[in-house]
Amino acid sequence: MPTLASVFNLAQLGMQANQAGVAVAGENINGANTPGFSRRRAIIESSPVDAFVTGGVSVSGVARLFDTFAFRSLVREEALYGAADARNNALNRLEAAVAPTEGAGLDDRFSSFFASLDTLALKADDPTARLEVVRTGQEVANTFNQIADSLSSARAELVAEAQGVGADIDAKLATIAALNLKISQSSGIQSSGRAELLDQRDRLVRDVSELIDVAVVARSDGSVTLLSSGTTLVEQGTAHTLKITPTGTNNDLKIELIRPGSNVLDITRNVNGGRLGGLRQARDTDIVAMQSELDELAYDFGTAVNTAHTAGLDLNGNPGTTFFIGAPGPLPPPPTPGAATTIRVEPTIVADPDLLAAADATSPPPGGNAVALAMSALQSTSIGVPPSGTPGERVADFAGKLGSRIAGSESESVMRESTRAHAEELLEGATGVSLDEEMVNLTKFQRAFEASMRVLQIADEMLTQIVERL
Repeated sequence: MPTLASVFNLAQLGMQANQAGVAVAGENINGANTPGFSRRRAIIESSPVDAFVTGGVSVSGVARLFDTFAFRSLVREEALYGAADARNNALNRLEAAVAPTEGAGLDDRFSSFFASLDTLALKADDPTARLEVVRTGQEVANTFNQIADSLSSARAELVAEAQGVGADIDAKLATIAALNLKISQSSGIQSSGRAELLDQRDRLVRDVSELIDVAVVARSDGSVTLLSSGTTLVEQGTAHTLKITPTGTNNDLKIELIRPGSNVLDITRNVNGGRLGGLRQARDTDIVAMQSELDELAYDFGTAVNTAHTAGLDLNGNPGTTFFIGAPGPLPPPPTPGAATTIRVEPTIVADPDLLAAADATSPPPGGNAVALAMSALQSTSIGVPPSGTPGERVADFAGKLGSRIAGSESESVMRESTRAHAEELLEGATGVSLDEEMVNLTKFQRAFEASMRVLQIADEMLTQIVERL
């Protein structure tokens, strides 16, 4: 038979349970605007008060409401967005270098060079006209050099940026490993403290996934194993580190995973996602392709001019020398790199413009202009082997390819930002806090607490009456 003692106990348990419910609702409200906070719920279970009274309740812990599937989907989208955004930012920084302000671009330099040759054809023995051809030729070479240097500098900057990303990854992996240990030590305990540890760990996992693509494998004790690029980044309390260095003939990024015991694994080919993957693609695919295209243009243009120039006679009647050279020696033919970096006007011609060959045997110096006309005609001649366009068309194609890469990267970045936002909304819908719902919970727990207190008061009044009648 129920006793007043069991009623007191029943009321006390109800007050404790509803007090816990109010506390958890308060935690949810406080964390509503905290990134990565997962909604929590007090675990209130039925339990008997004694052998004769049921309907008691007890608080067995605090549950963290979490959707593993939505979280893993968001982790994948973070990696895709990170790669697209990093590549887009890197390519956009190149636009000013490859397509400088009006009047300073490669097409402008070509136009000035060919215009000076037209002037030379009109007065082949004029020292001023000869100086102008040399000067505009040097401007063409300098512009090739500047664009090539900008591309090389961009690759060097992306090395430093990639190494900074690697250091950030290392720090976050170490923290995840430390949190893994704390989480595994609290295995079997459902509490707000454990929920907070899990939130912290999962926020870091999201951060890491934006830097490098990862797969998350949950363990029974609540810790996670992080996999990436065909290997393990974090296993329980152990985190590996990354080493990023430029290496090889093309100076490409080499990404290595350093394991305990100096066990080194080259994971470069598998790093395609996250910011690190995006930087690698921009640096070692996009920019390398642009460098190759620029070298090919410099070589084809320089070779076309040289072919015409060496067929002529200088002002002294001697055979023409090579007009454009490398440094040192001839222009390196593709696929050997360096034509755009090293191209320059032959120093002897710079020192003595009389060595500029404007004439040939059919129209001898000093007034002959056949070679000057032949070089000027290159403006409308398809150059290269096989011919692939006039100098102006080749410059437009080079700039257009960069524009196409930028447009593609921007489109990819916008699309990935949208899919990431959608995945984030799905996770937020499953684990986020609804303030309206929490206000309802607060009211519900408050009313239940007040009701339990009222039961306690009535039981106390009944006990007082019993005592007074004794």
